[in-house]
Amino acid sequence: MNTQRVARPELPAMGVVEPMHEPPRPSPSLRDVPPALPRRRRRTRSAAVVVEFAICAPILFLFFFASLEFSRVNMIRQSVENAVYEGSRRGIVPGATADNCRASAQAVLNSISARDAAINVTPAVITDNTTEVTVSVAVPINNNSWVMPVFFGDKTISSSMTLRRERFDTTTVP
Repeated sequence: MNTQRVARPELPAMGVVEPMHEPPRPSPSLRDVPPALPRRRRRTRSAAVVVEFAICAPILFLFFFASLEFSRVNMIRQSVENAVYEGSRRGIVPGATADNCRASAQAVLNSISARDAAINVTPAVITDNTTEVTVSVAVPINNNSWVMPVFFGDKTISSSMTLRRERFDTTTVP
């Protein structure tokens, strides 16, 4: 009898998954590593950085300070509009005086630290027969800019508002 055994391939066990292996990566050889830059080359690159900064920095500072100046002018403009409104609104109520109008407008301008503002109230004396009150405010930009005024030098922001006075006829009230 023939007792020779036939070799059979072994099958993997059920449910066992063999991990997938990545092929090994070749290690970098010395030919793949770039040589160190010579010292002279490094100095020329740093000189290029200095030149780039010298070109870009003034433009960057121009935009920065211009945005500051335009923001401050916009803030002054909005506050002047608010000051004439508040001043004229204070002047239309019964019993108000021109000094009350000036004080109300100045309070708004003090909130932004506006200096040298000219506040005019027309009429100078408010009586019971006054029909309208006009408040005018003018603020020079030169004295109120946070930076040197380049774009708005020697300009003044001004505004005025006229409101009709409130009058109550107390003789016909029963």
